[in-house]
Parts: sequence; C-alpha cells; structure tokens
Amino acid sequence: MKPRRLLDEPSRPYSFTPSSAHGLRLRVDILPRLAQFCSPWVLIQAAAGRRRATRACVRAGPLAWLVLACTLLSAFPGCVSVCRKGSEAARFDIFARETFKRVYPLLAEQILTDYQIRDGLCLDVGCGPGYLSMEMAARSELKVIGVDIDPEAVRIARRNVAERKLADRVSVEQGDVHSMRFEDNCADVIVSRGSFLFWKNPTHAFREIYRVLKPGGVAFIGGGMGRGITPEEKTVLKAKVDAAGFLMSCRGTFTQVMMQETLEAAGIRHYKIMPDGPGDSGCKCGMWVEIRKPAG
Repeated sequence: MKPRRLLDEPSRPYSFTPSSAHGLRLRVDILPRLAQFCSPWVLIQAAAGRRRATRACVRAGPLAWLVLACTLLSAFPGCVSVCRKGSEAARFDIFARETFKRVYPLLAEQILTDYQIRDGLCLDVGCGPGYLSMEMAARSELKVIGVDIDPEAVRIARRNVAERKLADRVSVEQGDVHSMRFEDNCADVIVSRGSFLFWKNPTHAFREIYRVLKPGGVAFIGGGMGRGITPEEKTVLKAKVDAAGFLMSCRGTFTQVMMQETLEAAGIRHYKIMPDGPGDSGCKCGMWVEIRKPAG
C-alpha cells in the first residue's frame, strides 16, 4: 500500500529572511514546508526520537511558525544560509556589471582626459567590484591598486580582474581608507566613486588620502555618474539605484558646505567641489571633489 503523502509541494519556493540590527540576514528555504504542516511540538518530539510524534502533523498557525523557526535555527544550523555583507557585495557586483556598464568606462575616460595622468600609480579607494579600477587601467598605462574594506568585495574584484585579464596591471587588497598602508606621497592619482558616503570619519579619510597623494597629483572623489552619461540616462539610473536600495546609507544632509568644512578640517586647501555635470539631479551623493597637492 502506498504511504499517504502528508506534504504537498508548494507551487513556488518560499524564503524566510528575518534581519537583525547587525545587517545579518537568514535565508531558510526549508522552514515553510515544515511549518505549514507540522507544529513545533511535533518537531521537538521527533528530534527526541518519539516516532509517534511524526504521525501528529497538523497545520500550524503564525505563532507556531515563529517557534518552529527559532527551534530550527538553534537545532539545525546547517539548514541556514547566513548572508552577511558579502551578499550585498555580490548583489552590487551584478547591479554594477549590468546597470552601470556605461558609467565606469565613460567616467574613467573623463578622469584621464581631464587630468592627463596616464602612467604611474592609481589608487581606487572603496573599489567595490573593481570596475572603475579596471577601466582606469584598460585606458592608460597606470598601475592600479583597488582597496576595499569588505573582504567579499575584494574577492569579487579579484575575480573580475582575472576575467578581464588585467591581473598584471590591477591588484586588489583589503584595507581601510582611514588607515592605508601606503607611503606618503606615493599615488599619482586617487579615484573613488560612491564610497565616501560610507566613511565613518570623512575628515580622517580625506586627510589620509591627501597624505598618500603625490605632489603634483590629483584625487577625484565623489558619487556621481560623470559627464558622459546623459541627463535622461541619469534619471533612469538613479531610479534603478533607488529601487535597488543602494542609497539607504546615503548622507542626504551631506551638503556642499559640509563637504567644504570636512576638507578644511582635514587640512586640505587646494580643492574644488563640483556637481556631476549635465543632468545632475541635485542629490548630494552626486557631488565630486577634486583635490590637488601642489608640487614642491
């Protein structure tokens, strides 16, 4: 006699993704199947080896779901996929690769054309998946070092560099903009797109950037998309960024005046604060800072 089927396959997979204040997200695909038909008491009894409990499957209410989730998380850690910041790094890699595929090449060309620095050392601070680093190297003779605080972002960037066959020109390492390992006055050009919004202490970070910048060099730091992107494209891209949730940590009150005060506090005197160019939406994330260190 065929055994009676107790669990029906759901029409589509479900996920249970609670979040904590630490940015921890738990994906537990097995929970709904069990919780829809089994009470927490059944699970506990079954775990204790009482076979009769397995025949007592009943539909569980919302409270039972919660209890069952807690039970599974503590009893079966193997069924839980823990996704920390690395998952955000992977998600942004896909987003940047597909949505910003025109932004990075055009931005790199803008920087190289404006400042005419095409050899020497370039640092990409907060490089993320490494797309700006790669475009800077592909369009010049610069040796590029990408730096990011997130180890998962570093791993992804290294993979991307290998795929582009640029490993002889681009290296990526884990590091903190607030305390970089580089010598004083070593970098000919320093770039960063989108990372200043996440710096814990912008004053200290800008001071550190200025320290490693070579006399006669230039730093170009900001969060815009560059002059090569049309106003219409910027409107579409900004909507996609908003929808993807990547502006959740945007310093909405980080005004031009605040940026000026930050740079002054960092001891930087030769700088220029600029909008993103045509189509600038006025978002404070889109401002750019040009920093120059006088030669001699």
